[in-house]
Amino acid sequence: MDGQESKYRDYSFGKTRFFFFVVILILLLIGMQGTSLADSRDASTKLNEDRNSFNPEPKWFEVGRHVNGDTYFIDLISLKKNGDDIYSWELTNYSVPSKVGSRSALLYFESKCNTPKKRRILSATFYKGLMGAGEINSLVQEQGWEYPVPGSINDMVMAFICSK
Repeated sequence: MDGQESKYRDYSFGKTRFFFFVVILILLLIGMQGTSLADSRDASTKLNEDRNSFNPEPKWFEVGRHVNGDTYFIDLISLKKNGDDIYSWELTNYSVPSKVGSRSALLYFESKCNTPKKRRILSATFYKGLMGAGEINSLVQEQGWEYPVPGSINDMVMAFICSK
């Protein structure tokens, strides 16, 4: 009988440890719900790194050029459609460096092709080199919805995306 009681006590202790493990795990997950600006920047960098590791050779298609000379590209391989939502990686090469020295931007967009058409930036990373090369200048997190002006470069990009 003594041997059986000790087995029972060991089993109870194991259940107790498991219970505390589950409670701690739940508390950790709940604690991760709020993120700081630093966490957001880390997430944006991770998003771009994940994108590059998943698809190291994007297939950039030139969609158009702005009158100021900026060139707009879409990665055809990354286009993902989910109902009326389209997710896309886009790249912009700037003809003239920005005030902070950016020559290109790698942007992740969510676009809605219903009427009215709209899109928003989910993540943007700005680089000192063309085609998303060189040192990172800055990061931008999710932005509000934008409605492309008819005839604008954004309207051209939306027309292209929505035709896919």
